[in-house]
Amino acid sequence: MDTLIHIPANGEFSLPVKLQVNMGKIFKNSLVAFLAKEVVVKIEGKARLGKGLVFINYPIRYEGKQNLGELLK
Repeated sequence: MDTLIHIPANGEFSLPVKLQVNMGKIFKNSLVAFLAKEVVVKIEGKARLGKGLVFINYPIRYEGKQNLGELLK
């Protein structure tokens, strides 16, 4: 992102992201996911963080149960 964003201390915010999705796994598990109230979400990737001329690549690894209704809003 090349836009300056001000985030208040202890504030909540959202950022746009690019995702690559394994469609084979989504279709394989879609029936189970839509019948369940919760789904397991696994995210692996990296974020590029920085200020000025200093940037670092920060690894992201998350796996947890999420309410399907909240995800589809």
